[in-house]
Amino acid sequence: MQIGDLTSRRRRIAPESGPDGALKDQARVEQIRAVLDAVGVRTREIYFAHRAGFSYAEIAEHMNISQGTIKRHIARALVAIMEHDE
Repeated sequence: MQIGDLTSRRRRIAPESGPDGALKDQARVEQIRAVLDAVGVRTREIYFAHRAGFSYAEIAEHMNISQGTIKRHIARALVAIMEHDE
């Protein structure tokens, strides 16, 4: 399975009910994407791949980097998101 095909994995974020909830979810995803673009495209890709259900090992193998590097990118992404939410 390719990392780029994130739609083949189940969503981990529970959608809110109705069209308003879907719009709110989409706005939040776009907000997170913008925050992570500022941190780095690779960090964003790793974060969203992990949120889509790929394991650290799967992402590391696909990107040909260590699992430790994946963990650092995920941590960097989470810190950026938390700082933005403050």
